[in-house]
Amino acid sequence: FRNCYSQAPWTKPAIATLFTGLDPASHQVLTHKGQYSMPDAVMGREGDVDTDVLPGWTETLAEVFERAGYVTAGFVANPWIRGSVGFGQGFQTFDDRFAANATSAEVIIEEAIRWLDQRPRDKPFFLYLHFMDVHDPYVAPESDYEALRDAPGLGADRKLRERHLSKGLLRGLKRVGGGAWARDDQPDRLRLRTWRARYAAGVRAFDRRFQALLDYLARHELDRESLLAITSDHGEELFEHGGWAHGLNLYEHQLRVPLIVRRPKGAGAGTAVDRLVGLIDVAPTLLGWSGLEIPK
Repeated sequence: FRNCYSQAPWTKPAIATLFTGLDPASHQVLTHKGQYSMPDAVMGREGDVDTDVLPGWTETLAEVFERAGYVTAGFVANPWIRGSVGFGQGFQTFDDRFAANATSAEVIIEEAIRWLDQRPRDKPFFLYLHFMDVHDPYVAPESDYEALRDAPGLGADRKLRERHLSKGLLRGLKRVGGGAWARDDQPDRLRLRTWRARYAAGVRAFDRRFQALLDYLARHELDRESLLAITSDHGEELFEHGGWAHGLNLYEHQLRVPLIVRRPKGAGAGTAVDRLVGLIDVAPTLLGWSGLEIPK
């Protein structure tokens, strides 16, 4: 789907929409209440999470599949969609212990494969994986960066000034221990292409890591019967409009996302859809393709 857009430029409201098919004004998962730290670190004295929680009245994709007799599991590496803030609804297994350090895809996929090996064979399954590999702090292997640093697809290079860089993003890169390339003494930090190549390297590395899951599905012939959907909660701005990262404006770079679907037995393979779609369409579409009733 060439023109897919997220309903929000950051994770929590976007995934709430992905899970429920509701727009953010309806599900009301709109804010972190000023807290950028992990949800476990913003617990109030009463034990309540000081951030918006996905309401219990919402009907999530996982809940519909579970009611239909599916076994359900989620493995997530993002701190904003933990079970403690409501995102575990409908998942019989919801493993969010990787969220604290944004574990790479290899570990998430290993855990998912272990679950697939142990699942009941007499029931269909719904599996949700949330990765953080294509995200700041842009710490893909150097080999991926070197392979892409001069790629024409990165666009024109530009010399940046210190005032052009996002101080918040730079502090974040240092805090998580990634981004040695972005230190003050690294001249390449002032090349726009460096930032774009670091981001693109994350895409390249993730493609390679994700192959392990595709290989597993093919080896066990699960690819013939499974519906596979790949998308993202948001995009990333790399100075196209003078800004960085995501969650700060509504330009296309932060809202346009990939959406790739492989239907059972490759039905409709090679089809490219140009019409406008969004993350809000994913849940009802997957349920419809699965022959299940779509909640109001």
